[in-house]
Amino acid sequence: MKDISKDFKKSGIYCIINTINGKKYIGSSINIQDRLQKHRYELRKQKHGNRKLQNSWNKYSEEIFDFYILEFCNKELLLEREQYFIDTLNPEYNITRLVERNIPSPESSKLQSETRIKKIASGEIKLTEKEIYQYNLNGDFIKKYDGIKKACKEIGIHQSTICRFLNGTNRKAGNFLWSLEYKDKLEPYIKFKTDNGKMNKAIKIVDSQTNEIVYRFNSLKDCAKYFNTHRPSISHAIKIKQHFKRKYYILYDI
Repeated sequence: MKDISKDFKKSGIYCIINTINGKKYIGSSINIQDRLQKHRYELRKQKHGNRKLQNSWNKYSEEIFDFYILEFCNKELLLEREQYFIDTLNPEYNITRLVERNIPSPESSKLQSETRIKKIASGEIKLTEKEIYQYNLNGDFIKKYDGIKKACKEIGIHQSTICRFLNGTNRKAGNFLWSLEYKDKLEPYIKFKTDNGKMNKAIKIVDSQTNEIVYRFNSLKDCAKYFNTHRPSISHAIKIKQHFKRKYYILYDI
């Protein structure tokens, strides 16, 4: 992700985009600079509340993501304009397509969501009357329940487990997928595979102009540590044979 300029210390709507597949996340803030910096920090620390965006960040690496400003606007218009761009651009990484009208910012939305999950877990909020639909990990419909409490009691999991799935924090709940609306089929659960063998392979850094080997490392971890980046960034650069730091190629040292 490119540098976040102080010029963005304004109120408006922004878009984070995966430059490989074109998928987008749209948000709004009274201070775009601070919000984008928080996104980047949480994604780097594996703490982002949006699992769709976090999983894609992990898969493609930070260098693949970019951002741009859709528009600057008065803070009173933030929610209206954010909803407009979500409806118009159909961003794939946004978990919900409805911007809440009774909250001042996305930050407050996340805080309310976390508070709601805690209250559900403690039993302060009852969801027993809300219908919920159960699917297997292939996305095939299994069963309808009259409420989350009944579903959890039957399959033996806690209510907060399903709530975290519905909130986008978890990618599955009790080895099932769930929906508050009936759908013929959900998007299947995909388990990310890690090739631990490649983690321990030697790495060489080649100058793209001279084809000379300028660095050698014993593993992906050592290489990532030296360049102060993440292992997925290194492995992705190897996979797609892209320039690294604009002047190197990274190869397995076979």
